[in-house]
Amino acid sequence: MIWIYSLLITLVVITLAIIDLRTMLLPNYLTFPLMIIGVLVNSFTSFGFCQAYESVIGLILGYFLIWAVNFLYFLFTKKHGIGMGDAKLLSAFGAILGYSYILPILFISSVIGLLGGIIWLKLNKLNHQQAFPFGPYLCIAGLIAIFDIVFKTFFIRTFLG
Repeated sequence: MIWIYSLLITLVVITLAIIDLRTMLLPNYLTFPLMIIGVLVNSFTSFGFCQAYESVIGLILGYFLIWAVNFLYFLFTKKHGIGMGDAKLLSAFGAILGYSYILPILFISSVIGLLGGIIWLKLNKLNHQQAFPFGPYLCIAGLIAIFDIVFKTFFIRTFLG
């Protein structure tokens, strides 16, 4: 059953990455169901990735971390630095995987996003102050975390945790 659950999440996450690359939006009609499914599966089934309380904490922490960074950025620049769709996506990963994966996902996505963002800006002939989609990098990092658990590689726990 964990394979079906992982495949479903993977398909939704890939869809979100493609949508964000094309539109710079992460639609609520995909992020909210991921949050709900994550909490429900971890609360009421035996094939979830974490305990129910870890899922709920991950849901809250995932959103709060990106919201807080955006809030602080706004205080200094009077501009928003990251979209709240990204906060909802990290929140969904928190609900699915638990709070212990939030910081590793954020770290991995930031490193990949830094490199990918530079490439994105160069390819689209934009300057460093232009926005670029961060969701695809969150998606890559989240999928790395899911595959880390499903395939028992423990890459994240060994090197980042």
